[in-house]
Amino acid sequence: MIRSSFVPLLSTVMFFGVCTLCAQESKGLVVVDIASCVDQYRKTASERERLEALSKEKSSPLEQERQDIEAMGGKLKILDSRMNDTSFSKDQREEARSELERVFKEMRVKQEGLKKGVEKVQTEMVAAQDAMAEGILSEVRAVVQQIATEQSLGIVYDKSFLPKSNKAIVYISPKVIDLTDEVIKVLNSK
Repeated sequence: MIRSSFVPLLSTVMFFGVCTLCAQESKGLVVVDIASCVDQYRKTASERERLEALSKEKSSPLEQERQDIEAMGGKLKILDSRMNDTSFSKDQREEARSELERVFKEMRVKQEGLKKGVEKVQTEMVAAQDAMAEGILSEVRAVVQQIATEQSLGIVYDKSFLPKSNKAIVYISPKVIDLTDEVIKVLNSK
């Protein structure tokens, strides 16, 4: 019983202790909307365009494979029809059946190749998107850190996640310092 009430009490004391320490070293609670900074950073748009071009470049050969597979499907229908058409001789129908089996096997191989190609492109694109996002986020963080250092700020919270995911904070005063516009300005001046 004592232990269960001690943890929330200790958490509250630590929180207010940190807040008191921050108030002594800085200008109070400071926030920045990292998501807005990323969205409004000019480099983000150009990086997204670059990723889209890369995606088209990597997907282009796969589209040709898809078209080849579709054409094979059409050929299979024709061969199936010929194989079952009694107006053709038995030898012609047997020839159509053999060709149908060959085309079907070839189509299966192409489908497996296409599947592997699609998986490879998806993996490469996820890696490229992750690298782009990490690069942009590190630039945003560096600017936030630079501004925080210049202004002697102790803690800067990312308000793009507050209070949605942080249930402990239920209200942010309009008087709270918001660095978002300043960070965007610095980022876009580079």
